[in-house]
Amino acid sequence: MKIINRFLLLNLLVLSPLAHAYSYTNYYCDKHFRTVTVGASMDNVRAACGDPSSTVIKQVPMQTPLNVVQWIYTLGLLSVDGVSVNLPSLTVTFSNNQIIEISRNNMPVTAGGYCNINGLINIGDSTYNVLARCGQPNFINQRQIMQTSNKQVTEWIYNFGPYRQQVLFDFENGALTQITMGQLGN
Repeated sequence: MKIINRFLLLNLLVLSPLAHAYSYTNYYCDKHFRTVTVGASMDNVRAACGDPSSTVIKQVPMQTPLNVVQWIYTLGLLSVDGVSVNLPSLTVTFSNNQIIEISRNNMPVTAGGYCNINGLINIGDSTYNVLARCGQPNFINQRQIMQTSNKQVTEWIYNFGPYRQQVLFDFENGALTQITMGQLGN
């Protein structure tokens, strides 16, 4: 009996916290003797495993790479009485030929980024508008940046009691995207 209690205690202390870190591509639901795989619909999971014990809808941050082109306009140096000062620079960042960010001396400009030649440029303007209003840039820089956005995830939690791990199914747009083993149920 002591050996079984020690085994359960070891499982609770060591294995249970680690289990939540592992995700699987399929799970066997013994309620209806069916296997659920990533990509299954919510209806298929419900048919295989029954109704979830609880449901949580959460916003999950995600990083996606975004290819951008930056046009950099430098206004040069201003010399007054032998003292040289860098004039402000303007950086216009494009994605898919539209402005997504305007910054002056690396500080974002929220509206009406000023160009000295023909007026204002704004978020959403095309590369053609920027050329017409600002002229040719001094430098062109192509790079990839990481864009942060949120995606909505619906999580179904199955609680099978105090001696089995909870199972968490994450759904995006109605399709199963992740199966994770959680802590022991209650």
